[in-house]
Amino acid sequence: MRVIGITGGIGSGKSTVCAILSAMGYPVYNSDNRAAVLMQESPLIQSKIRELFGESVFSAEGKPDRAKIGSLVFNDAVELNKLNSIIHPAVGSDFYDWLAKQNSSLVFKESAIIFEHNLQENLDAVWLVYAPEKMRIARVMKRGLSKDEIKARMSKQIAPEIAIDKSDSIIINDELEALIPQLIKLTQSFNS
Repeated sequence: MRVIGITGGIGSGKSTVCAILSAMGYPVYNSDNRAAVLMQESPLIQSKIRELFGESVFSAEGKPDRAKIGSLVFNDAVELNKLNSIIHPAVGSDFYDWLAKQNSSLVFKESAIIFEHNLQENLDAVWLVYAPEKMRIARVMKRGLSKDEIKARMSKQIAPEIAIDKSDSIIINDELEALIPQLIKLTQSFNS
């Protein structure tokens, strides 16, 4: 079994690529989605978040409020690192539990922070989803963020040119019709 990381900056189209891979029959682990689920389900994670940030970041139902937590850590690298030290090990453990249940020749792990946290060391390859910055901004603005908010998030991510150099393969996502042939070719080359 080969484990391929799927990464890319905000608005690059990682989720679209992973949806296509999933439709092709490949198992896909979405790190961000699982982190959100684990935050809502794990009493241990909730206890550690409570210790770190207090009750104010919890909803009336007693669940962590990701928006409130995000507002506290977005511009504070120290607090973000503290939060990551809680979430990342839990996601890593969850991924390996998930991986043990897979029986495909290729599996995929979607994560925006593969290079930032040296996760590539535990992967067989990393495929970068790339789209031009203007296109990425336009895509993310449809989610309700302003151009300034998007640029602020982009500034905190690895520069595309560095990610390109570190990646094993580049998936150009500037046109939906071109994605499927690229993914067929890549999966065939990694399956052979």
